[in-house]
Amino acid sequence: MKPTALRLALVCYGALFLGIILNADRGGGQFYHFITELPLGDKAGHLGLVGTLSLLLNLSLNGRRAPRPLAGIMLGTLLVAGGMSLEECSQAFFPSRTLDWADGLANLAGATAGELGARYFLRRKRDGQAAAGC
Repeated sequence: MKPTALRLALVCYGALFLGIILNADRGGGQFYHFITELPLGDKAGHLGLVGTLSLLLNLSLNGRRAPRPLAGIMLGTLLVAGGMSLEECSQAFFPSRTLDWADGLANLAGATAGELGARYFLRRKRDGQAAAGC
């Protein structure tokens, strides 16, 4: 995917993601209640949404690493995990939300899964460029 298209996808997805959070802060709608009624639906939602955000951000940053001493982690993963941890803690201040450690773990798992996906795609891209340069 071209860098411009990737950044556009990240911005669009980020807007959708923010909309979902704001909707949940206001009590959600029928779709939100449908997800919470599914067994582990809320946790799967956290995993998938945060994982996609982490994947897109890490790809947009071209796998850039976090500063030391966290240089083994991609910067996008660190930003998403930190931001989602703050967002999860902020739920204590919204009567319609519930601060839940399992949601926090699902967020961290999603951020990690997004990084693993980004590493895979960036490795394939690098290997493809190396093969083309032979």
